[in-house]
Amino acid sequence: DARAAALVASTIALAHSLDLHIVAEGVENDTTYTQLRRLGCDQAQGYFMSRPVPAAELEHWLSTWRGDDEPTDPRTVALSYPLTDL
Repeated sequence: DARAAALVASTIALAHSLDLHIVAEGVENDTTYTQLRRLGCDQAQGYFMSRPVPAAELEHWLSTWRGDDEPTDPRTVALSYPLTDL
């Protein structure tokens, strides 16, 4: 809703004014993900990107992921993904 968006936007702005990066946790859908990108959030993590994975799968993901490419589907990302680089 509008009040929640205003609170999130002001939190992001405050963090950026203090030269901090902000990570949104609990991102569960495309609407939230898109809104966070629009508001300038630096990173996000949550079930929308990936369910928790076993350590062995995480190691594989880390060894094959190229940080300069946006994933085809953001739900394939197992870690918090930088939103400002998309």
